[in-house]
Parts: sequence; C-alpha cells; structure tokens
Amino acid sequence: AIRGLRIVAFASMGAGIVCQSYGFFERTALGFGVTITNLTESMMAVALGCALFAFILDISQRRGWATIAGGAAGFFVLQAVDIYSTKYATEIGGTIAVLANNFWVHIHVPTVMASYAAFFVAWLLSLAAIPWMLMSGSHDPDLKSLVRCANEAAKIGTLLIFVGLILGG
Repeated sequence: AIRGLRIVAFASMGAGIVCQSYGFFERTALGFGVTITNLTESMMAVALGCALFAFILDISQRRGWATIAGGAAGFFVLQAVDIYSTKYATEIGGTIAVLANNFWVHIHVPTVMASYAAFFVAWLLSLAAIPWMLMSGSHDPDLKSLVRCANEAAKIGTLLIFVGLILGG
C-alpha cells in the first residue's frame, strides 16, 4: 500500500512539474526574456525548483521523503505568491534594460533560486526529523534515511549558493 502511494505521489509530482514548467516557459516566452523581472516570477521559479529538485533527489534516494518535502515546499511558495499577489507586480513584462544585456544574470539568478529551493527542501526534511528523533531515538532506519536526504539537500544547496555568489560577483 505504501509503495502504491509513493508511485501516485511520484507521478503527481512529475505531472505537476510538467504543468508548472509549461507555464514557466510560456511566461518566459510572453515576457521576451528570462522570468526574473519581479518577485512573483522569482517565487514561481523557486516553487518549480523545489519540485524539480525533490523529484531528482527522490530518484537518487528512492525513499519518498524528498517528494513529500518538495511538494509541500512548492505548495507553500505558490500559496504565498497567490496570497501576496495583490502586493507585488504580477504582470508579464520584458527584461529590465540593465539586465537584458548581462549574460551572467541569466545564470546567476536561477542558480541562487535553485539554492533557495534546495535549502527549503532541506529545512522541511529537517523539521520533520527533529520531533521524530526526539520521540523515537536515532536508531530508526527510516529516520536515518530522512536525515540522509536532508543532508544531501543541504549539501547541494550549499554548492549552488556558493556558485551563485561567485557568478554574481
């Protein structure tokens, strides 16, 4: 039964990634440039990054923890975008003139956004591990796999933020 639920969750995450990727690239095409011109677009990229990062991490870990955390992280980010959409610009526009001619901004910003996604997934996984560890001890094999998954997410996030900061400099 758990294996079946994992397959359903994995398929749902894959379908969500496909739909969100289509919307993201459609918005990029309509905006005539990279989709980083306002907070709404940046947060939509973080939500997509959370889901995509967790999907890839779950393929390598094969435990299902990343899918749960990535789905939750993407959901929270998209809910925040929806709730605060009246406060921030949501219109589709062209790339800001200062950014349009800068090659590195098209690499630097997505790299930093991907690191935010990795750190958000690592944070949610760690948030789930702490009470579990306090209640059951640290000898549970499922808990160890959860902590291992959080550790991998944090390592990847650290690498991405390092590269993003270097590219930004």
